[in-house]
Amino acid sequence: MLAAWLESSRDDYEATLISAIITLIEGVEESIKEADTKLDSLIK
Repeated sequence: MLAAWLESSRDDYEATLISAIITLIEGVEESIKEADTKLDSLIK
């Protein structure tokens, strides 16, 4: 959904904002994966 919004952004400000949101979400996703991996290793 965000990628489609980025493709149809109305100006540079909106494109930058959408790109920042995507980057933030990707970073959070990676952090969650790392935390899950650490938690799994502690449980085993």
